[in-house]
Amino acid sequence: KVWERGPARLPKRPIPVERRPLVRPKGKKGWETIVPGDHERIPAGILGLLCRRHFPGMVPLRDGGQEPALTWAHYKRVADVPDEDGRDFRTVADRVVGELWISLDFFRVEPEWRDRAVSRAYDACPKLITDMHYEARVQAVRTYYAKKLGQLRNAYMQITTGNP
Repeated sequence: KVWERGPARLPKRPIPVERRPLVRPKGKKGWETIVPGDHERIPAGILGLLCRRHFPGMVPLRDGGQEPALTWAHYKRVADVPDEDGRDFRTVADRVVGELWISLDFFRVEPEWRDRAVSRAYDACPKLITDMHYEARVQAVRTYYAKKLGQLRNAYMQITTGNP
């Protein structure tokens, strides 16, 4: 099995509200856990997984063409569709942040910190999308070397030095 960096799955839902971690923004980019819950994940990690889960794929252009969704702006342009619970967010970007904060699927936040938490999540997403595409490239090299060539050590060398 090829190891993937970081957790690759979201915590199981639904998490009862009282068992969700209570968090609040801290500093410029961090998060502080006030009351622990059923999982020890941080909001940025969950947000990255939500970006991957709701990847919009190809984004239609005004001229009729398409391009891959490589930026947060692409997530903002793609309309959302209702999920099995009937929740409909305006755009895929709103769904990513909405599943984190608005529907409070994974965390709780105190009402006085809610606006700042939502803003922090929207601010974090552009970098998370960039990182997601970089990590996909790295993981593709690791998987190729491990599965096709049986040389996981060489995969590490290829990624870190650029030489096989």
